[in-house]
Amino acid sequence: MIKIDFDKFNEAGLKDILKQFGKADLPVEKVDATNKAKREMGFLVKSATFNFESGQKLLLKAKAGGSIFQVRLNGKVIPIKNADDLEKGVKEVVQYVKKNEVTYLKQRAKRIEALQKVKIKLPKNKTGSVSIERQIESYNSSLDQLKISNDAIGGQIEEANNVAINYQSKIEALNKELSQILDSIELLRSQINKYKEAA
Repeated sequence: MIKIDFDKFNEAGLKDILKQFGKADLPVEKVDATNKAKREMGFLVKSATFNFESGQKLLLKAKAGGSIFQVRLNGKVIPIKNADDLEKGVKEVVQYVKKNEVTYLKQRAKRIEALQKVKIKLPKNKTGSVSIERQIESYNSSLDQLKISNDAIGGQIEEANNVAINYQSKIEALNKELSQILDSIELLRSQINKYKEAA
């Protein structure tokens, strides 16, 4: 049976989940977990980030009872159907990571290939040669441009994730409201049936 030790929310307390990743041939390089609880949407929550050897990152947030609160794979929120059933929920998470592994590695290879193809034009002096200092300046300038582009993309991804979280929260609230309405309807039906039987 899979368990999460909420009191020791670190590599030791998450050993059952690490075992599941190991069985699925998804080796984890390290686990980042502060074991500090935060309140989110009224729940006491702790977070841990699993850094896989492939480069993928999984952020797992768990509630005080040990059930799954939220999961993000490489910054993207992934829906977990069995969030309250830890055994089934963890299996879902493992399947998501495993399924995404091949795609992620292909995308990473493409990014590396694209960076290798980037041609940097070096300024030439009167003799036609370029000093080491000028070369370093040019490389640094190109590197800065790449960092700016990367930061911009990261900001867009974060913004999209925040929007998704907000929608997810609204959906959860509507589902709860719908559940209450259905319960009320069921109660009314029960009362009507009692009145009919009494008449």
